[in-house]
Amino acid sequence: MIRPLLFSLVAIYISVVPVQQVQASSQPLLVIAERQINLSPRGVSSSDCLLVRADGRVYLKRRLQSYPGAPLKIGAYQAVLSPAQFKQLRAILDDKAIRALVTFTEPEIPATVSMRHDVKVEIRRKMGMQRVGYSDWKGHPPSSSREDAPPGTRQAQMQAARALKPLLDWLHNVETMKLTPSTGDHTQCSQ
Repeated sequence: MIRPLLFSLVAIYISVVPVQQVQASSQPLLVIAERQINLSPRGVSSSDCLLVRADGRVYLKRRLQSYPGAPLKIGAYQAVLSPAQFKQLRAILDDKAIRALVTFTEPEIPATVSMRHDVKVEIRRKMGMQRVGYSDWKGHPPSSSREDAPPGTRQAQMQAARALKPLLDWLHNVETMKLTPSTGDHTQCSQ
């Protein structure tokens, strides 16, 4: 009686483990979303979302709109990182300044802002997802800027911006790669 039960439990465990491993490997290692909004009369709004899988495949979704009234342009692209690019990314993600960042909470931003820059990053760690980022903004009147935010908010945003700069530089370098158009639906980049 115990033997068949033990065999059944082992069979269930063996059949479940590969599914869990496949699900874990399909989760992104990294998602970076960068959004810039300029609401001036000749402003441009753009957002880029880059998803990096553990096997080095990357997916980039770009949105761009110029004002006044230009149509929204959306593009989706894919590529595979070189071993050197992937090693560089791992080193950036393992930096203690990024690991030490607190979970990102969007600050309260006044409705009068005319320029805004947001960066949101999700990094898969052994203990779960690390969600970090920052926002910067300027507005009219000038008192509607990050510099006039409460000191704790301002300090946290500036610390995150400094820590994430190497990652953003890496992102901008990847965006210059020769990328192939993609038709895949990458829901993590559905911003």
